Amino acid sequence: GYNPGREAAAHHSAPSAPADFLEGLRPALASKLPLQAGSADKARDMLLGGLGVAIDDAPTAKLTPVGYVVIDPKRALHIVEKFGHHRERFANRILPTLEEVDEVREVFIKGERRWRFIKAWTDGKATLALTAETDGKETLFNFYPTRLKEVKKLREGRLIYRRPPVGDEE
Repeated sequence: GYNPGREAAAHHSAPSAPADFLEGLRPALASKLPLQAGSADKARDMLLGGLGVAIDDAPTAKLTPVGYVVIDPKRALHIVEKFGHHRERFANRILPTLEEVDEVREVFIKGERRWRFIKAWTDGKATLALTAETDGKETLFNFYPTRLKEVKKLREGRLIYRRPPVGDEE
């Protein structure tokens, strides 16, 4: 069947991608996802491994196209606390979602300002990282995968950053 992720990857140019929900997104090559964790401890370990941190590490800052985002290992555990959601399978996509993001939008969730980092992948998935301002710094707050075709409704709010099309990069 028709796979817009594969189509966009073949053209490697989002503006010419046929599906309007892909407009401005450039799907990155997706590696095979690991199996879901068999326990909450394993999910935690997979998350921390994907972030490249240990639970007792001090918060670290990662440079993104819109400035630094703080990764606090203890706060990040929130991402996998709902064990049945299997978000740990996508842990190795958290840093690329922040550092090689396709789009960043400012959204308000329950009255709180968040930055939503959106990254498209060639396997038909998208990943979203949410940051919240904590002690004056943008901090990773949540992360979840979704189907690429669900991204359109998540592309709300003020556009803060969009990755330049191929060939337009400095």
